[in-house]
Amino acid sequence: MQLQGRLVLITGGGQGIGRGVLERFAAKGATVASVQRRGLPADLEQDPAVHSLQADITAKAGIHGLTRALAVDLGTAGIRVHRSRVDRNRLGPDLPRNLPDPATALEEIKGLHPAGRAGRPDDIGDVAVFLAAGSDFVTGQTIVVDGGRTARLPMPRT
Repeated sequence: MQLQGRLVLITGGGQGIGRGVLERFAAKGATVASVQRRGLPADLEQDPAVHSLQADITAKAGIHGLTRALAVDLGTAGIRVHRSRVDRNRLGPDLPRNLPDPATALEEIKGLHPAGRAGRPDDIGDVAVFLAAGSDFVTGQTIVVDGGRTARLPMPRT
């Protein structure tokens, strides 16, 4: 899946999940515009394929509706719009540092996921690249990337 000639807009590309997504797109040849509250780290600022836009995007509750509306409004122009829904607290690298025992917390998180491990930022990047490079007929989707955790929720742990 190569993405040369494509422009990708992501939020929060300077760290964590957003950086994992940014790095996946850049590796596939896309030009990436990252929107975040602060500027990008120096290594990303120097990358000619990465552009930084500073803005405060705080209305996450409206993102699902915005994703669908933009997909409908921009579809005839060949623009596809998707969203990856992720609980960043379920990703190993983003565990809160103030936990008394982060290693134990990580093991507990692994046990909650049918995939048998905590997620990584590049897991989300892989899904985002798949959606961008995939079918031109898929748009307006929210993909839950959680290692099967949501599918397991109704089942009690034994």
